Amino acid sequence: MEKARIDIEELLIWAYRDMCIDRTTDLAPEREWEPMSYAAGFGTLKMLAELGIIVHSTGTNTEGLSKPWEDAERLHAAVLALGDMFIVTSGAQVTVWDKADEEVLGFKIHQTARGYEWRPSIGEAFPAERACTVALLVRHAKASTKPDCYLDWQPGQPMRRDAKGRLVPDHDAVEITAREVSVARASYHVWRAALVALAATLHDKLDLFAITGPRAEEAPWLTKKDAPRVFDVGPISEAEHDKLLKRRRKTPV
Repeated sequence: MEKARIDIEELLIWAYRDMCIDRTTDLAPEREWEPMSYAAGFGTLKMLAELGIIVHSTGTNTEGLSKPWEDAERLHAAVLALGDMFIVTSGAQVTVWDKADEEVLGFKIHQTARGYEWRPSIGEAFPAERACTVALLVRHAKASTKPDCYLDWQPGQPMRRDAKGRLVPDHDAVEITAREVSVARASYHVWRAALVALAATLHDKLDLFAITGPRAEEAPWLTKKDAPRVFDVGPISEAEHDKLLKRRRKTPV
């Protein structure tokens, strides 16, 4: 059977939101699997229909449902095997470090009574924030969301988009500092790096799915395009419309 092509982010949503694999993974692999109730989402039902799987709401020993569970179990095991990363703040600079690189790059991450610290072989130590990769992936997969990276943030007065797509001051919003934005974007980087690692780890390892992606952008705050400008000229009569067209034709280019 041909495998269904699916983006790694969508596969996580399927496994954690629809299959709830984190709550059923304690079932012993050797026993017959009792099918769970799938989420009543059209996307899930469409995917199952494309895979040719018969979904039963009751009953046991449904052999056709074992493969989706096995793929979700493999994905869950790969997620649990991912190591945590650490977000280090030094002044205005925010950096993401992988604890697995401690020996190679010559730094140490220590847990103190005040939290984590990143310590280079020579020099000053800086506070570090633990980015729990597993929690980050599972939380956003269950909610079908991406980490917030403050696409519309600007220094100073908080802004919002009005009904016409224009950025205007948001006087009701709490001002967010540049450091908070940098930390949030670092968390987004950790999330996407984990997607890349999962896609590579599970390449050609699943029975029903061929993993693609991640489709999520590396740094959407750098590639974000402003919303198209909308001009509202109000109601206009046919005669006025003709005058505007004649005036435009006479305008030099």
